[in-house]
Amino acid sequence: MQFTGLLDKDGKEIYESDYLRLEGLEVKVKWSEFDAGFVFEDESGSQMTITSGNSNEWKIIGNIYKNPELLSSEE
Repeated sequence: MQFTGLLDKDGKEIYESDYLRLEGLEVKVKWSEFDAGFVFEDESGSQMTITSGNSNEWKIIGNIYKNPELLSSEE
């Protein structure tokens, strides 16, 4: 897991494969070859580039390694 360089609203480091709650959505943090950076991906597969502007609103809710049940929501 790669560190994104960002912190959530509780001051926890955000890593690739973390799941976050953001503006009422649950999103996964992924590396994008196309964007050459980290992106948020929602359950529909839509992606948006991560910026630090509103990181104080993000909340880590788990990751695929410590919370494998989150993977079932991707299927």
